[in-house]
Amino acid sequence: MADVTREERPAWVKADVHSIRAKFLGNPTPSSVKWYEQGMRRYVTVRFSDEHICGGCSQPHGVLPLRGRGGFLQRDGRAGDSTVTFGLLG
Repeated sequence: MADVTREERPAWVKADVHSIRAKFLGNPTPSSVKWYEQGMRRYVTVRFSDEHICGGCSQPHGVLPLRGRGGFLQRDGRAGDSTVTFGLLG
């Protein structure tokens, strides 16, 4: 797992951080970014200093928008096209 300066991050990590930030209203600045690779799988976790509303998350009609202190992406390259999983951090 790594937590280094923005300039030292691999291109795929920068792209995933951008994708995660874009899901939250206001495009919040991360307080930490961690990632690792395991075979064909890549994981990126982004944490924010406070909660933000996830504008890219769906919820049933009439339910308050989902909020989180960050998000994670998992890419699984074993499935032909890359399978992407996104989740919120509480």
